[in-house]
Amino acid sequence: MQGYHILIKAGLMAATFGLMALAPCAAAPNDGAQAVLASARTAAGRLDLSGTRVESGTETASGLTGRWRKSIDLETGRTRTVADFGVFRTTEVWDGKNYWRQDKSGGVHALNSPFAQANNLTEAWLASFGYLKADAEGAKLERLADGVEGGRRFAIVRATPRTGQTVDLWFDAKSHHLHRTVQIMATYTKTVTYEDYRDRGGIPVASTITAEDGVDADRDVIHVENVVLAKSASDFVRPQPIDDFSIAGGKTTIPIEFDGDVIVEAKLNGQGPFAFILDTGGHDIITPEVSTLLHLKPVGAGASGGSGEGTMPLQFAQVDRLEIGDATLKDQSFTVIPLPVDTTERGARPPLAGILGLELFERLAIRLDYGKKTLSLQSLSGYKHDGAGTAVPLFFTDDQPLFDGKIANVPGQIALDTGNSGTLIVQGVWADGNGLQRQMMSGFPSLGYGMGGASQSWSSRVDFEVAGSRFRGVIGHYSKDQKGAFSSRTEAGNVGNDVLANFALEFDYAHAQVWFEPAPGHDPWVFDRAGLSFFKDNADAFKISAVAAGTPAAEAGLRTNDVIAAVDGKPASQVSGWDLRRSMRAPPGTKVTLSLIRNGQPLSVVVILRELLPAAS
Repeated sequence: MQGYHILIKAGLMAATFGLMALAPCAAAPNDGAQAVLASARTAAGRLDLSGTRVESGTETASGLTGRWRKSIDLETGRTRTVADFGVFRTTEVWDGKNYWRQDKSGGVHALNSPFAQANNLTEAWLASFGYLKADAEGAKLERLADGVEGGRRFAIVRATPRTGQTVDLWFDAKSHHLHRTVQIMATYTKTVTYEDYRDRGGIPVASTITAEDGVDADRDVIHVENVVLAKSASDFVRPQPIDDFSIAGGKTTIPIEFDGDVIVEAKLNGQGPFAFILDTGGHDIITPEVSTLLHLKPVGAGASGGSGEGTMPLQFAQVDRLEIGDATLKDQSFTVIPLPVDTTERGARPPLAGILGLELFERLAIRLDYGKKTLSLQSLSGYKHDGAGTAVPLFFTDDQPLFDGKIANVPGQIALDTGNSGTLIVQGVWADGNGLQRQMMSGFPSLGYGMGGASQSWSSRVDFEVAGSRFRGVIGHYSKDQKGAFSSRTEAGNVGNDVLANFALEFDYAHAQVWFEPAPGHDPWVFDRAGLSFFKDNADAFKISAVAAGTPAAEAGLRTNDVIAAVDGKPASQVSGWDLRRSMRAPPGTKVTLSLIRNGQPLSVVVILRELLPAAS
């Protein structure tokens, strides 16, 4: 089980984040909440809640500083936010019905999942100062116990706008200005702090707006320099995608490698080809080594996460030309991340260069045929599916596509993740809420690694359903991660290539849908038959991260932190992670000889494989 979806945080408009301890939630009468908001209205002075308010200034995020501008329709909550950091520019628009995100490459998609739609309404309520309007525009209010921080006291009101997400509002007990908003999101807690209020034409305005997620490198700070009122509402329209690609002949089909990961080849600035993971849940990424080879000059200093609870440093670089088959994309913004060796290594072959993800899918209609091992690309403009299969709507809470499916016959939203080289991740919060915890935790304990480091799970058999196709007893990994992509409070699961390979997939972001065309013939991968978790932290050896009790690996005497130097006599430098996984999934009774280094001393052990998670009956 691995996951390569990348969470890149750059810009307050792109759901900025924070993690702060909340005050004790002892409730006070609702009229207490109304009194707090009444004081806030008085403190707001001559605030005119009609027309369009335009705020501008600077934003510092991920080690970059750029120009920032936000337009707000004070009557409806429609917003348009633009941040231009030079190396890239982002735009986000709430048009009153849809929330559009134009990412750093210029591609556009909607944030339209049920959770995102509720959050969009709350963001619009906050942007238009709904809490200062009559009856808080019908929001449900609750007065919480006061909070104390740094010697300051704060009156806290918990508000739930109509059909929106709940948000906690912290008001300074002396000035009565809004100091902080705290909102529980899918995989994090979003905190935005408003400070340094200054009088601008009789209206107190927060001059510094800070968003945090507990990682200093990802703190976003906006300095508001100007505030003006306007009557124009022309800003609130869907951003226009950048016309930056061409395809000779209108369509191109290229071969892929499929061995757990989906691997495609592409050229960068005329060099290569380089091998990339194709990841529906990721962004365009290159490693620092590739950046150096191309003589790029990365800028910025941010952080990124994925599966697991850790983060990795990131920078940004501009690639003049990306060529994949007969498709050419110009002036592409890539994120530069030192991907783990365990992600990029391929044994004797050159390591992977990085990831190709969302930026391709936003621009192109993509057909991924696992059985034929091909990837077809054509422009989304004028594209229409004309083959077989079932159309399934796509939704987005962030940048990863979601669809409605069923796990253990229970409906839920599931991430479609070609960066997941395994089967099915079952999100712990969803599973617990639907009474599946006991079933899932009765399975086999396992430890996976991804972009964010280690990810603990329990593996068992579970039924899965999508697009009218039902799969009995697929391997389901029940995750209890507290951070990262597998800690979602809103998603049911994350489905990877071992299930997706039962279909040819055709992605049509223009119509927010994916076509599932059944393609019989895929042999599902068997479960590990050794009881061993491992990873590469350098190209020459595997490190054992966990040995499950009572398994062939434990019986052979393997221990955590043992180093595997060779597999059946073949040096580990010539063995990829997938090579070793295949060895550990060989038929029961197979003997696998591992040459180890333990405490600096060589050691040889033989692991005799047997079934640890029987196939579904």
